[in-house]
Amino acid sequence: KMKRMITLLFMLLLIPLSCSAISLEELQSNPEQYEKIIEAPSGTIYLELNSIKSLRNSPPYYTLEAKVYSVLYDTVAIAEVTRFFNYDENRSTSSLAKKIVQENSKKSFSERNNMLLTELEKDCGMSYSDETVKYYKFNGELAGTGTPLYSQKIKYNTNIAFVAICTFKQYYKHYF
Repeated sequence: KMKRMITLLFMLLLIPLSCSAISLEELQSNPEQYEKIIEAPSGTIYLELNSIKSLRNSPPYYTLEAKVYSVLYDTVAIAEVTRFFNYDENRSTSSLAKKIVQENSKKSFSERNNMLLTELEKDCGMSYSDETVKYYKFNGELAGTGTPLYSQKIKYNTNIAFVAICTFKQYYKHYF
């Protein structure tokens, strides 16, 4: 009797683990749940759409939480990261563009565009931290965990910047 209770308890503990596993097939065959954001020879990045939550909505500051999946073809693994994206709208592309146009109306479009790129490369107004990092084999089997990163400044025109912008767009329905 005790052995059956322990077996039942063990099976109940495993249910959440098996439900949270992710496989390559699940990512590829559910575009309504997992949006493909970046496709490259070395990998693909997906955003889990129903995982996006607002943690802070205090303009000009925003924080969104989302699950991001990176399919790593060279290591035959899927990295699942619960990520917190921080945004400072004072440094968004549109805010900086408006400011540059107002302050430099006599300069050419090309000059203002270069000024905007310089400002965004200095600080694009986004950073991120990770809560959890898990690695899965393509069949969904848990392969291990990783070390989360904290308070990482996002560089303009990088994959992580694109993921952060897409997360913001998905939640707020406009670009950051």
